[in-house]
Amino acid sequence: MHIVRKIAAPFFLAWLVSSCSGNPSAVEPVPPTPSVFVQSGLLSSSTKESMQTPMPEAGLAPSEAAAATTAAPTGLNPAGPYAVFEGREGIWIANPDGSFPTRIAEQGIGTESLALRDSIASRGDRIALIVRDETGLNLVTVEIPSGRMKTVARLIDVTRRELSLNSMTAKAFAYYAVTEFPNLAWQPGSGGVLAYTGLRDGASADLFTFDFDWEKTRHVEQDPSQAIRPIWSPDGSHLLFFGVDWLPPFGATYITFQPMAGFWAVQASDNRILAQPKLKGTHQNFIGWQDNTHYLVYDSGEKCPAKNLRSVDLVSGEAAPIAEFCLSSRPAFSPVHGALLISVGADCGCELAEGVYLTILPSMAPVRLLEKAALDLSWLPESRLFYAYPEALFSADGNVRYDPPVMGASYRPAVSRSGAQAWVVMENHRSRVMLRTPGSGWRTILEGGVSAMLWDPVSGETLLIVTEGGALYAAAVPDFTPRRIGDLGGYFDRAAWTPAPG
Repeated sequence: MHIVRKIAAPFFLAWLVSSCSGNPSAVEPVPPTPSVFVQSGLLSSSTKESMQTPMPEAGLAPSEAAAATTAAPTGLNPAGPYAVFEGREGIWIANPDGSFPTRIAEQGIGTESLALRDSIASRGDRIALIVRDETGLNLVTVEIPSGRMKTVARLIDVTRRELSLNSMTAKAFAYYAVTEFPNLAWQPGSGGVLAYTGLRDGASADLFTFDFDWEKTRHVEQDPSQAIRPIWSPDGSHLLFFGVDWLPPFGATYITFQPMAGFWAVQASDNRILAQPKLKGTHQNFIGWQDNTHYLVYDSGEKCPAKNLRSVDLVSGEAAPIAEFCLSSRPAFSPVHGALLISVGADCGCELAEGVYLTILPSMAPVRLLEKAALDLSWLPESRLFYAYPEALFSADGNVRYDPPVMGASYRPAVSRSGAQAWVVMENHRSRVMLRTPGSGWRTILEGGVSAMLWDPVSGETLLIVTEGGALYAAAVPDFTPRRIGDLGGYFDRAAWTPAPG
């Protein structure tokens, strides 16, 4: 960990724009029982035994002493939070220390386009899935921690055979809109409303909302384009969503659709539609919310991944420019401080030198964190850090920097509340988990392929690790020796925390 010395750029954003623009109903959780909770028919007896009596996996060699001295799990914490592990083989939850792993669904969330965290209800009591049957797709929710399932809506009626024989029909395009883009969004805060896209009447996917408290569905009318990617405002009062079209002539793939057909906001209380500024490009170029009524967007094109960064007033639709020059990658945004991370290439056509910059809108001048552009920028919500891949992690205020253990060979970073780092390092076709606590050096704590890692959000003292084979390990203070908790029975490559159910 490094403390970053802030060097403010000799100009502010307003000046930067002018000088560069000319340049190119809730159900109570079921109380846990004092044994491993297993839904009928989901686990074999051998799997149950492996969960109740953690055993070392060959080649990974966790400490037998750690396994012997750790108290046996007694049940899921009824109040949460829970660690959630997701893959094609299902969804599991566990306590923050990894104990009592429980399978609550036989399949994953059903789409790679939606982040696992976004499929979990804001109040932590449900997770949403897209479930296929023989004739189409259903929207289903699974209660946490009970595992009880509820079918919320029919998303579309279309068989696999129909899609294979008629891949360029209106119904096929509606299917692509529902499955190839993020199509679910939970209302923030304590609201129990789920927004989703689906095909009910007509030839295009539309936006819908379902209120779990009132068991009520609302249909948002819009133009004939396919609705995709609903996004709630932080206070849950409005929804943004995009429209896309697939227009002839068609190429070899349906993915190359035309630029955005539209961009709208809907007022949740009465379904009133508010027009938003048109975006240029073939992506949903939304960055994040500055407050309840202002958000950040940008344009994109073949020669420039991101440009014309601006702030938009949701109600009036007016846009205020922030930076009009070309950025080398999509910006990343942190909801913690409203911080924005941008990457500037050597050919940006502006006064900024190449590098990665942090700014906190609307007034803080850009601070140069790296002297070279990053390949990719992202915000890691579980670690609450920016990732300027492959160079380093940064805190939301830019004051703290974490460097990877092996430059160019380190992946899947996870950082605890106390600043302990864990990375997956792959060298010579072999993987290992490397860990470093504040004030100490790097050390390898686990050999072998790892698909997901997650730090305990309560104490920050336990690292949960899922291997590529599905084994679940917990590595805790003081020595972080991995202890096998159980076997999830498949490949689980996504992990997130639920909020504590309210």
